[in-house]
Amino acid sequence: MKKQIEDDARRALLHATRGISSHLSLNDIQLERNFKLLSKEERISARKGSDDAPVFLYKYYPPPFKQTGKSSFDADWRAEQNRRLENLIIDGKLYLSSRNQFNDPFDTMPRYTTTPMLSTLSALADRSLKKYGTTIQHSQRKKIKDNLIKNSNKIFSSLISAYRDYQAKFGIYCLSETNNSLLMWAHYALNHTGICIEFDTSEDFMLAAILQKVIYTPENKRPTINITEPSFLSTYEETFLTKSIDWNYELEWRLICDGLAGQELTFENSTITKIILGAKAHEETISDILNLNRKLENKGFPTLAIHKAELCDLTYGLKIVPFKT
Repeated sequence: MKKQIEDDARRALLHATRGISSHLSLNDIQLERNFKLLSKEERISARKGSDDAPVFLYKYYPPPFKQTGKSSFDADWRAEQNRRLENLIIDGKLYLSSRNQFNDPFDTMPRYTTTPMLSTLSALADRSLKKYGTTIQHSQRKKIKDNLIKNSNKIFSSLISAYRDYQAKFGIYCLSETNNSLLMWAHYALNHTGICIEFDTSEDFMLAAILQKVIYTPENKRPTINITEPSFLSTYEETFLTKSIDWNYELEWRLICDGLAGQELTFENSTITKIILGAKAHEETISDILNLNRKLENKGFPTLAIHKAELCDLTYGLKIVPFKT
């Protein structure tokens, strides 16, 4: 019986990862319930084949505490960051960003082809004018067609603009395979003063199903789409998951949900298993994280393992060790 459930879970995961929106059917919901009946080892085994997604993924966050001077700190920042962490860790809600909020100006920015534009517009004009038969004179037909082609650049720009607006409505949550990247700690955790949260994807069927791996193109070429072709929407997944080779140190995975930008996705809060403190974390940040653990305990949830990043003795690297209170 368990073997059948595990096989079903694996098939559902593989099926779900083919679709960027990853909407679960009623059958998938039943599979999700069955997935929870498996032991941890069996859930991890069921993940195998799901595009080799790692069991553990990580999210870097700035610290709840941010010093603004030698003897002062930003109280509003601290309150807001702690609220966000509670929303994530206790309430089990992921905030999905829009591509407009990303730091890479090329993120989800494909190259748009223009070469077939004129022929496409010309054919479209011919089909449209044919409907009117002889009610439009030849000279008028030519004038309409010429004007359409003359304004092709404006039409092309408006199509791109509409497509970019459409893209911005997708909600995205970014995760990393690594918890000890010097650059990630510097860029996303406020110069190593923040935290890194560990997600155990074997704990959540839905989370596992919608994970997508980011591809870093060695040729450094942007994806190309022909926005004048009706089939272009079927290729847009590539634009969300292709980045410059310059970003390959991030080892990124993404959750991508159609129409959920700026909204929250509910997940099993047991998926979060560990918080790693930055090598330069302030005492106030450590206090806030320990207090968050107490809140989990008071609500009857399992507490999180607390670790800390420390500088390696011999190399330019970080080691993650249990935090000693």
